[in-house]
Amino acid sequence: MTQWNTDELVAADKKFVWHPFTNMREWCAPDNEPLVLVEGRGALLRDSRGREYIDGNSSIWTNIHGHNHPHINAAIRRQLEHVAHTSFLGFTNPAAIELARAIVDLFPENSLSRAFFSDDGSTGIEVALRIADQYWRLRNLRKHQFVAFKSGYHGDTAGAASLCAAAMFDFGFGHWNFPAIQVPDVRALEDLSPAEVAKIAAVVIEPLIQGAGGMRLWPSGTLRAVRDWCDRNDTLLIVDEVMTGFGRTGRMFAIEHEARLPRERPWRTGIATRETPLGAPRPKRVWRSSKKNEFWKHCSRKSNTWRLCWPDSRTFPTWSKCGSADLLRGSSCESQETRLRCVSKLGDADSSRGQFGK
Repeated sequence: MTQWNTDELVAADKKFVWHPFTNMREWCAPDNEPLVLVEGRGALLRDSRGREYIDGNSSIWTNIHGHNHPHINAAIRRQLEHVAHTSFLGFTNPAAIELARAIVDLFPENSLSRAFFSDDGSTGIEVALRIADQYWRLRNLRKHQFVAFKSGYHGDTAGAASLCAAAMFDFGFGHWNFPAIQVPDVRALEDLSPAEVAKIAAVVIEPLIQGAGGMRLWPSGTLRAVRDWCDRNDTLLIVDEVMTGFGRTGRMFAIEHEARLPRERPWRTGIATRETPLGAPRPKRVWRSSKKNEFWKHCSRKSNTWRLCWPDSRTFPTWSKCGSADLLRGSSCESQETRLRCVSKLGDADSSRGQFGK
């Protein structure tokens, strides 16, 4: 096992690194020694002092098959022998094409038909918001407002943070965020006035369960009710499956429990089933409008890097190799809801956060 100089690493970190969502005064306090993670195998992580930990949140929802999976590692190595990255602006490549086809094949024919690759989870939501905004602009309609649900979390870039995170973390950057309002539940959505509804471009929701907001379960039928509301009011629905996608709720995607497809489905980091994040918003009817008019103005030139797409396109067969796909097909909504409620009883998120890392 590699020997690490933990004291030297911690000192250098405190001198040179700025960590996200972190009180750096507390982080850099002399008596604070952060965990220096150096290795991962399966569900376990090891720090520089040789201690092991269970990776309980899959490195924030990105690692589905476990760390150092041999099948995925081999795919990364094979791709690096060719090229690590080429621009997606004005070019294409076999890895991105193959991955997009594999993603589309997960859905019923003539439903969600294209994938737009983004850099990570937050930018996956960002892209979905911009696509929704431009969709209504192309139709010459003044729909520019977004609706999200209180206690939700969709990322920390400007648009994504405007949905809920700005209030959650007291960002105070409202002057350059997307225009957004928060509602507590479907009843409040139904109570919006006609004048407010007329301005709504899209509703954004975490299906079945809110993650960062405290593992809060939605009442059964919530997603279906939101979908119906959007249909009645000619509004787009954006479903954020960062935490629930790729089998985490007993189906490949959480929205399958209530059998209604959204018009946009950002997977965010859920698609990154290996070691690094990648997002893939899935626009449905918005594509039909754009192809008759102009190009999408949101461009993520580096998001399709070969190193990410090639391992992901090779990850889909991993489901069948591990038997995961058969397991998902055999699960029921009722049994999965029971499992989710058992998880929620482990304690609220605030108390859990205080215990981790001590």
